[in-house]
This record gives sequence, structure tokens and C-alpha cells, in this order.
Amino acid sequence: MKDIMPARDRLTLDPISKYRIYGRFPYKLLFHILLVLGTTMQAIIVISVNTDYMRAQEKVFYQKLISESSKEEKDYVRETYLYNIEQLKNHIKKTTDNMFNFKNDSLELLIYKDDDDKEIELKNIPLFFYFTDDINEYNPGIPKKTNWNITENNLGPFVYSDNELKDFLNYVEKFEINYNFNTYVPFYYKQHLECFGWKITQTYDFSLKAHFIVNLQIEKNACSDKTELTFYEIFFARLLWVHCLVIIFSICSMILSLKYLYEIIRIFWVKKNLNIYGNNEEFLSEYKKLGDLINNWEILNIFGNIFQLGSGISGIFDKENINASTEILVGFGSMFAYFGLGKYLDYSPKYSTIYKTLFFAFPNVIIFLISILPVFLGFSFLALCIFWRSERFTNVSDTMFNLFAIINGDSVYDIISDVTKVSYFLGQLYGYIFCILFIVVVMNVFISIINEAYISSKMLGQGHWIYTYMKNDPTFLKDDNEDLPNIKAMTSKEVKEELNKRISKLEEGIEKCNKCIEDVKEIEDKEERDKLKEILIQKINKIENNILILRQIWDEREY
Repeated sequence: MKDIMPARDRLTLDPISKYRIYGRFPYKLLFHILLVLGTTMQAIIVISVNTDYMRAQEKVFYQKLISESSKEEKDYVRETYLYNIEQLKNHIKKTTDNMFNFKNDSLELLIYKDDDDKEIELKNIPLFFYFTDDINEYNPGIPKKTNWNITENNLGPFVYSDNELKDFLNYVEKFEINYNFNTYVPFYYKQHLECFGWKITQTYDFSLKAHFIVNLQIEKNACSDKTELTFYEIFFARLLWVHCLVIIFSICSMILSLKYLYEIIRIFWVKKNLNIYGNNEEFLSEYKKLGDLINNWEILNIFGNIFQLGSGISGIFDKENINASTEILVGFGSMFAYFGLGKYLDYSPKYSTIYKTLFFAFPNVIIFLISILPVFLGFSFLALCIFWRSERFTNVSDTMFNLFAIINGDSVYDIISDVTKVSYFLGQLYGYIFCILFIVVVMNVFISIINEAYISSKMLGQGHWIYTYMKNDPTFLKDDNEDLPNIKAMTSKEVKEELNKRISKLEEGIEKCNKCIEDVKEIEDKEERDKLKEILIQKINKIENNILILRQIWDEREY
């Protein structure tokens, strides 16, 4: 038979201790571990099974349509710039030729599709123009058509002379070239999607007029498989069972978390508001608000369960595991599942240091961030206005991101060197002032805040009595000389009594500090022991200084 668990133990004991003492099986911990495993399987063997191929295929598209560089880098050029008509014509000629020959050059099976998803031979590539508002002022040398078709022998408007094309482009904001086709990959294993549909929009942005910015928008989808899969193959081979398990685990975890919240509300309102306390429940009177009793980890867990439930449902409807919504939900669901493990580590003083440090530091960090934000924004807009010639400061977002990189010590020389080339004197002045203020001052204040929170969390985490004593005992918090009465209005006897009383109290404080120093030796952590001892010695010195001041006051009065 299970023992009745007191409210204090229900709120403070970890799941393993509850099982060992009261026989309560840790279902919540079990379901959370299963959720971690389930969401990890979603991310690694369900989502990643297609993303590896899609990433490789997108690299091919960028090299065919943006840059033909064969650099052996993990990343690839995602946009390119064209600065004159000749470069524009050559780029369009090369990229369209690449796509006309893509079917023959490709290492895999490729089929071109039209807008109705019908198989075609690629003979025409659609081209669409977006004109400026003053297009009506254009005196046509080139027809004012929004829709064109490019063929292997005819580049549409780009066959006209450079001058005619230049006049035409002055009224163009951007134009797009669209490609639509399917790629088929070998059916090595059932989990892998066999057919991928691609819709690629190649955009030539001319809104800045000085040059063209060429980039791609790539949309992916699942086209019909050549081989029809049975329900068994879809459920097991395509790993839909993983999504089903995540749904079950997330629902169970959410129910247990909601049950916990219900019990907390019942304990708080019924026993506190009615002043009915059983054995070992008097401690509830210390809590003034319901939020003081609720474990914030449970709120985080419920929030994560919503994402995990959504990822499972989305995965079932998206059996090909290719939709962006599924990828996002799986990613956040997995993240919150791992975050939630901190709840169980939080019970152990050894493993909860980071969480308690964040808890103690967060309020002061937010306050300091708010206080320093106006200064950071001031430097940001100053750089945006002065160093606009640099590609690093073209807009507010890029400017703030680069300044944040400087604060964290990333690319300091490159960024400062860049602004110095724009304006040598202002760049040097700006760089030195910003680095001194934010790296030397602001970052060290942040470190001090975190360090103070870390020390507090370590002492609180070990539950050492000295921590509570130092926070609550008046001898440690109050400078007894600050509220010294007006001794000029007192008799010599009254002054002597007042000063002797204060000196006695301060001497008691020295005795307490010396006792604390002896107790500090019992602390195992050397770093914590040395810091706490240093604090106590400083306090003793302060008390001794106060005693000296009081004796000087008496001597001056007698004199």
C-alpha cells in the first residue's frame, strides 16, 4: 500500500525519491524520457532522411543559376551582383543554357513540368517583368510586355541593343525567370521520398538601380511516387509510427502536468484560504501567491507538449516529411523536450547550477540590458548614417548584428578596418570608443552579474546556513554607524551608554564572523570556500573600522 505523501514532499521531492520513499512510480519522468527519444528520432531518422538530398540538390541549383564556381566549401554563393548590361546578358544566357541542358547534364532522372504539373519538353522558359509606377512614360523601343518566353535561340528582350535595353530597364523594378521540374532518386530504401518537385524563381532585383541582385527562391514539394505504397509500408517504412508515439507520449505528459497544476491549485486555495493545514503542511502559510508554489518547469513542459503534439499530427498528414511546418514543429518539439530535462536536474545541487544561475541573474541582466539599450541604439544609428558606404552597415538589422559581433569579439579587426576605409578618423574614433565602452565596461558588468548569480546559486544549491544567515542577520546587512543619533544633544552618560551598546553589538558580530570562518572550512568546493571566507574577512574589517570610528567619537566628545 502506498504511503500518503505530505504536501511538502509532493512539492519538493524528486521523482526517484518519491518512488523510493512513497512508492510513487515516476510516470512523468518516464514519459519525458520517451518524448526525448521520440523527438530525437523525428529529427534524425525522419526529417533528415530527405534533407540531406534536398540540401545537395539546392547546391546544384545555386551553382547552375547563381554562380558556376566549383569551390569545395560547405556553404555556397546564394546571390550575385551584376554591374552592367554585358554582365546581365551573359548571365542570363549562361543560366538559361544551363537549364535547357540540365536534363542531359544532370546525374539523376529529371523531368520538366508545366504549371499544370504535366510532363513537357523544355522549349520555353517564362520570364515576368515588374515595372515601376512611371512605366507609362516609357517610349517603347522594346515592347512593354510583362510576360516573355525565352528559348534557346531567342533571349526575348535581351536580344535588343544595349542602349535600348538600358532605357527599358530604367522602368523595371525586377524581373523573374521561373523553372518547374521533378527529380527522381533511386529507390534505395522505403523511408526516402522517390520524387521531388521543384519550383525555382530566379529573381533579378533592380530596385536600387545601381546594379542587379540575383537570388533564388526555391519551393519544394512531394510529387507522386512511381511506386504505390501500401498502408503497412507508409506506417512502418515511412516511419509514421514515430509520429504516433510522439503524439501519445506528449498527450500523457501534458495530462500529468495539468494534473500537477490542478493539485497545486487545490492545495493552495483549499488549505491556505480555509486555513486548514495537516501535518507538515504549515509551511504553506509562507506562500502569499499561487505563482510561488507552481514549478515553472511544468509551464515550459506544457508549452513543449503543444509543439510535440503538433509535430506528430503534422507528420501524419505530411507522410513524405517534406513540409516546412513539419520541420519547424519537430525542431521546436525536440528542443523543448531536451530543455525539460532541466526540471529533473534542478533537484540536484550539483547539476542545477546553470539553471539557478540563470534564475538569479535574469532580472539583473534584463535591467542592465534595458539601461544599456539606448547607448547601443545610439551607436547603431550613428554607424548607419556615417558608414553607409560599408556593406556591413546597409540597414538597421545588419548594423546592429555587426556591432553585436564586435561586442562578442567576433571580426573586430575586419569590421573596424572596414569602417576605417570609409572614414579614417571617424572610423578609428568610433572603433576605439565603442570597443572600450562595450567590451571593456559593459561585457565585464555582465560577467560580474553572472558571477554574482553563480556564487549565490552555489551557496543556495548546497543549502548552507551561512548563505541565509548573511542575507538575514542585521549584523551583516546594516552599518550601525549610519543611524547614529545626534550626540551633541545627549549627555556624556547617554553618549557612553549608546556607544558601548553599539560597540558590544559589533563585537558580537566579529565573534559570529569568526565562527562562520570556522564553519566555512567544511565546504568542499575550494573556490566557493575561498570566496566566502574573503567576504567574511571583509565584513570583520568593516566591523573593526566601525568600532574604531565609535571610539574616536567618544574620545572627541571627552576632549
